[in-house]
Amino acid sequence: MNYYYQINAFYARTEYVPLPDTAVSLWHALMYMTNKGRIDNQAMRNDYIQVANATLMVKSGASLSSLKRARKQLIDSGYIEYKAGKGMSSLAKYKVVVLYEPQTEPQEPSPVHSEPQTEPQTEPQTEPQTEPQTEPIKNNINNNIKDLKECMAPSSPRKTRSTFTPPSVDDVRVYCDERNNSIDAEYFVDYYAARGWMLKKNQKMSDWKACVRTWERNEQNRGGTSPPNAPQQFKTAREKSYDAIRRFGEGEAIDTTGF
Repeated sequence: MNYYYQINAFYARTEYVPLPDTAVSLWHALMYMTNKGRIDNQAMRNDYIQVANATLMVKSGASLSSLKRARKQLIDSGYIEYKAGKGMSSLAKYKVVVLYEPQTEPQEPSPVHSEPQTEPQTEPQTEPQTEPQTEPIKNNINNNIKDLKECMAPSSPRKTRSTFTPPSVDDVRVYCDERNNSIDAEYFVDYYAARGWMLKKNQKMSDWKACVRTWERNEQNRGGTSPPNAPQQFKTAREKSYDAIRRFGEGEAIDTTGF
């Protein structure tokens, strides 16, 4: 096992599927124990190491319950293999799963000659290569990370909902002028602003231009600028205000009840 490639592959995978801190600490502890077993030339059958829970608790800094949860998370995520011990005197066995492809391990360097190969090879090689190739053999780490991203990417992009921005009176007036209708832009804005720009059945408005076109059709059918199903008191209040202003200008006394 090449520990440089193993650690790189581990963090490339956890970048997209994060692990809890205790699981990361336990994985590093098992990597250390595996490496130590190889250095000390201990007997390792099928790359399994025997480790006591107490040792792993000290190395990872986890309690016994946290150790068991972290171990299950590493097993379920495919980072380690585990065999429980048989009996009180038998230790549990752990195996750290190789996370990178075997061909990514560095190859033995070939002898260096004074005249390296400078042109790409176009014909199949039938004899062993004795001269070094100037272009290094690229490993598959980047490809592995790209494949991992594609596997973990969602099948379809999320649809973002557009945020409705209420129009100003000028916005409505310009649009009404473009459509050459006689809708009162100020009346339109006041009507929906008083209702929080909500439609029927507590539906939030999403397209105010569509509402203008609806008013336009109803105006053609009714001969007025009132919206469909508008409350009668809202229609008469505006007319009432205009009438009060007219009578005040003529010097009449104004009854302000209802204003």
